[in-house]
Amino acid sequence: MMPLAGLKPIWFVTLIVVGSAEDSRQYQVAEKARAVHFGMSPDQVLEILGRPDDSFKARDFWQFVFLGFDSEQWYWGSTVDLRAIVIPSWPGLNPMPFNLRLFSYDDYDLVICWGFDDRVTEVRRPELKPPHIAHDLLECWLFVADVRQIVFEQADR
Repeated sequence: MMPLAGLKPIWFVTLIVVGSAEDSRQYQVAEKARAVHFGMSPDQVLEILGRPDDSFKARDFWQFVFLGFDSEQWYWGSTVDLRAIVIPSWPGLNPMPFNLRLFSYDDYDLVICWGFDDRVTEVRRPELKPPHIAHDLLECWLFVADVRQIVFEQADR
């Protein structure tokens, strides 16, 4: 029983680090999404935002009957929900603060809605605050990765 107790802090630190990095990435994607507008094609959106995390296809007849109409949607979001680590009615920390998207996207996801002609009809951009510490760490990491790539490209020549 004692070895499992030692894993608990490691698990929560891992959740916080991963969640912070995801929040930072989510913020950057949401900022890039300011360039996405009505009428853009899928290729243009992919060029700006990169591949989506997942998508919801347009609802079929039975889903329409029970859930209402919804067109195809692409979304970019996080897996770890840092806002769900502490639940007021829960006696401890939530060990599984994950975003489960069974029928729709999360409120904090960036969502691109598509029309029947494969053009953007709506951009649902969440209002996110930049996660300062994680954002700075991620920016540092990306800068170091860029510098390494440039240095190794120069060395290959």
